[in-house]
Amino acid sequence: MSKFFKKLGKMLYVIFESLYGVIDKIIIMPISRLVYNVSKSLNSNNVNFNKLLNRPHFLIVIALIFSVICFLLIDNKVISLVENEAEILKNIPVNLEGDMIINKKISLGGKEIHINCVSMGNPHVVLFLDEVDNINMEKIATDF
Repeated sequence: MSKFFKKLGKMLYVIFESLYGVIDKIIIMPISRLVYNVSKSLNSNNVNFNKLLNRPHFLIVIALIFSVICFLLIDNKVISLVENEAEILKNIPVNLEGDMIINKKISLGGKEIHINCVSMGNPHVVLFLDEVDNINMEKIATDF
């Protein structure tokens, strides 16, 4: 059993060492260079700034702040894309009556449902349902 834990420990060590190398190369080093250049341009005699730079985890905290900011920017872009980029299909053949299919009531599998046809690069049918656990998606998909 102890051999297993030794192998597991070595494996985890290699994984975390590799992860640290990637984080250091992609995040820590560019931020270190940025902070160094800012420090150099401000004047190296600034004692308070040098004390701040010499704190043990200052660069990691700065990297985490930048990472959170990047995550929030990307997350907002994705939400905006989902909310704003779906377009209503017009004049694309759908085997239903009407120019645009928005909240159209149809009968599917013996049930009345409302559908919306949109395009997010390719055509989609959007269903808003109260309950999805008891739905046979394979059957519904072939009914379309």
